Amino acid sequence: MKSGLGGHYIPEISCQSWILGVEAHNIIGFSSVPKDCIGYIGNYLVGDQYRSDSKTVCREAYFYVKTLNITSNDAWVFDIDETTLSNLPYYADHGFGKD
Repeated sequence: MKSGLGGHYIPEISCQSWILGVEAHNIIGFSSVPKDCIGYIGNYLVGDQYRSDSKTVCREAYFYVKTLNITSNDAWVFDIDETTLSNLPYYADHGFGKD
């Protein structure tokens, strides 16, 4: 993707667009992270933004559950994914998606 007045290629923007497409399930059936995005994904997962995103998701889930009228007979099953159990060791062992 090109951006800015001069139309310069900015890999970070393309990677963010790819990530959004995957998360929205508009990009499916991919077998690996695009080559240009491997560094971006690695930096994201070991950086502050991943921790901030995880905290935001957990906080919003907590606030949502607090609004529910839960009785002692209700059963809850929470989906455990990378926002709760980090996939960081897996990603690091597999080149942040290139393998």
